[in-house]
Amino acid sequence: MCGIVAYLGIDNFSKYVIQGLKLLQNRGYDSAGISIIYNGSLHTIKNASSQYTNDSIDCLEENINKNKIHSCIGIGHTRWATHGGKTNENAHPHHDSRSHIIST
Repeated sequence: MCGIVAYLGIDNFSKYVIQGLKLLQNRGYDSAGISIIYNGSLHTIKNASSQYTNDSIDCLEENINKNKIHSCIGIGHTRWATHGGKTNENAHPHHDSRSHIIST
């Protein structure tokens, strides 16, 4: 199971996407990630929660705030690992240099 939330507007994406991810946390608490468009490039930050806690969204929020990440467009994704391990690599969203994939 997964939860997906997006923001497109004039404000910074983070407060809307993080709040949405927290509301959807029960749909996927193993990992969380965001993708944004910043300076014309796609950037993704994602992480799996630690082994004994469900802290992936809190860690993601700390990373966004610490690095002062700003964008007017962003998408967030929570994941419950039903296939593949609970790892940063398996956390969603996934993308390559040409496309962005949101999968559930």
